[in-house]
Amino acid sequence: MTFPKIINDLLAQLENKYIGTIVSLFLVLYGGLARPALPNFVKQLLANDIFRMLYVFLLAYIAEKNVQVALVCAVVFMVLNGLWADAEVKEAFESLDENYEEDDEEDDDEAPDMDEFDDEIESFEDGDDDEELYDDEDDEEL
Repeated sequence: MTFPKIINDLLAQLENKYIGTIVSLFLVLYGGLARPALPNFVKQLLANDIFRMLYVFLLAYIAEKNVQVALVCAVVFMVLNGLWADAEVKEAFESLDENYEEDDEEDDDEAPDMDEFDDEIESFEDGDDDEELYDDEDDEEL
């Protein structure tokens, strides 16, 4: 068998509605994991409100000429906006995590001395104040 014949046989299997559905679901559900990270200049463009307004006006102009091209451009715009929003949220969580780790390191340096607490506990246990409290309770019951 030749290589093109093998490929054609494999592609012919996709015409089966069950196999085609399974492959389509797999591509839709897990295809997003293979997306590349957005370049910084694209992030900066998408963060600019003027650029987004111009893009929407361009979409409206293109829609008068060719609706199919306008739909493809609109889908690209929405996908890029989604990727940009995901990147912004991820960066915000990473900065929170970094701040939390810095605060945690500072708290470790300023840990209280436990010997001071032990001394206070011992002085409380050795005190005679406890007997007076119990005597008062006995008097109230009578």
